[in-house]
Amino acid sequence: MSKKDGVLFLVLKEPWFSMIKSGEKQEEYREIKEFYANKWIGYYSDYLAKKLVKCIENNSELTKFNAKDIEDILHSLPFKTLHFTLGMPKKGSFPERHLVFQNPKIRIGTGKPEWGAKPGKLYFVITWDK
Repeated sequence: MSKKDGVLFLVLKEPWFSMIKSGEKQEEYREIKEFYANKWIGYYSDYLAKKLVKCIENNSELTKFNAKDIEDILHSLPFKTLHFTLGMPKKGSFPERHLVFQNPKIRIGTGKPEWGAKPGKLYFVITWDK
């Protein structure tokens, strides 16, 4: 992730990369863990990032720490571009292993099992403009 230039970098594995490339898969999931909470929400508030992870780990309801605050922060993240790579290709090589989309959005929600999510589990859900 690069906050400076507004690019969100995410690494994918197959079959998810090919499904996104074909347009079949229209959202990507990341577990709600400290790593992502700190990278995305911690940029604005370490307190909210830690509280979010603690609530999710303890199966608490998001409303107990003001889910509206988290939603507002997620919607205001400074990302303008989403850059997916298939694995970790060397810089400048293998252009077919890169996908770029505009206006990524991150929210908290459940995902589709056919796209890799476990039923009923909460994730950071990343969407983008087609």
